[in-house]
Amino acid sequence: MSATKLTSDGHVVLPGDVLAALPWRDGEVLDATLTADGVLIRKPAGPTRLPTPEQIERVSRILAYDGPRIPEEKWKEAIDESFRREWKK
Repeated sequence: MSATKLTSDGHVVLPGDVLAALPWRDGEVLDATLTADGVLIRKPAGPTRLPTPEQIERVSRILAYDGPRIPEEKWKEAIDESFRREWKK
């Protein structure tokens, strides 16, 4: 078992050996649940990353679109191409 301290602003720093054993990254969203034995910290079920500011901006522009209707075939092609680019990384 590794010891850690609670800071005055409520932060708990996980010891290096604990972090090394977990697949968590900087900025990871975690759930903290109060239990009878203390606090359980774990990755939540489902999406674990918050959207980036760039992703939020892209969605905002899409929602604000006031131009002509885009045929379904065209936007489906654009989505497919976007996924192909993203998953090649």
